[in-house]
Amino acid sequence: MLSSPFVVFFFNIWHKSCYRCRGFLTNGFRMGIIELEEMEFYAFHGCYKEEQTVGNKFIVNLTMTADCSLAAATDDVSNAANYLAAYQVVKEQMAVKSHLLENVAERILQALPAKVPTATSARVKISKVNPPLGGKVGRASVTMERVFN
Repeated sequence: MLSSPFVVFFFNIWHKSCYRCRGFLTNGFRMGIIELEEMEFYAFHGCYKEEQTVGNKFIVNLTMTADCSLAAATDDVSNAANYLAAYQVVKEQMAVKSHLLENVAERILQALPAKVPTATSARVKISKVNPPLGGKVGRASVTMERVFN
């Protein structure tokens, strides 16, 4: 790999903006990655009328980064990211019918900061199990992410 100052400069800018690394490199925060995995919902998302009538099984994975400094130091749950609040956001948004999984993911990402204020970023992956695509397909998924202010 090239090691010119130009390449090193741009790598450092990219790496510091990486949502997984953001904060590990600055301010001395103890950033944590919090994951709610394989949340299962029966919902009515899809473009076809049948999908919105009959419904389908969906799997949701949520990954959040948060400053875990205070929670790690105090062992006090009130200083930690609230997993239950994050789950409730996902559950509420999965209950609202949508044509597109992108719309559901966007609503989840918009609602999270108000309910989980310690989160600094989030990534949500929504998978439709056995999507009606005319052949054998295990899942169709959409992944979206956002860095919070």
